[in-house]
Amino acid sequence: MKISAIILAAGGSKRMKDINKLLVLIKNKPLISLVCETFLDVEIHKLILVIGYQYQNIVELISNKKIEIVKNRAWEEGMMSSIHAGIRRLDSDIKGTFLVLADMPLVSKSTILKLMEKIRETKGQKIVFPTHKKKQGNPVYFPKHYFSQILKLYGDFGCKVILKKNLKDAIDVEISSNEIILDLDTIEDYRNIKKYVSN
Repeated sequence: MKISAIILAAGGSKRMKDINKLLVLIKNKPLISLVCETFLDVEIHKLILVIGYQYQNIVELISNKKIEIVKNRAWEEGMMSSIHAGIRRLDSDIKGTFLVLADMPLVSKSTILKLMEKIRETKGQKIVFPTHKKKQGNPVYFPKHYFSQILKLYGDFGCKVILKKNLKDAIDVEISSNEIILDLDTIEDYRNIKKYVSN
């Protein structure tokens, strides 16, 4: 079964002042490198990295040819523009794709594998998402038959609206770790994640 992943990494890191959050070090690696490596370490058919803000700085970090880099020239229009850019580069024969937030560096290989196990059980036909203490996290898998709905959405938000409308067609996977809800938007978030990693 062919499953892809789209890493959404085009945003401008507005709440980090002059710092590009994708370049901060986590586990002695740039955040974006760590996120890419985690997905390269599982059986993903295609890994697409959508970037926009400070495009060249990110490109210089990505040397693995298994990663397809997509430049979103419309990144300032919001997250949906990046999702659209990624979906349009997917192969026609895939079952579906993960939508991955690039600012969640602690999502582990084991968590992704748990999600993929559930995807295979449902033959790739159900939305699959992680939860922690009943709170929805990321990444979220969307089957191909939802792409047309996704491509009709515009703005600076993700696909939560589609998930909420189709909960009967969705399966949650409980994850004991809070890694699926920890993102990095501010300097304080960065400090907290660094503490989490060191523990």
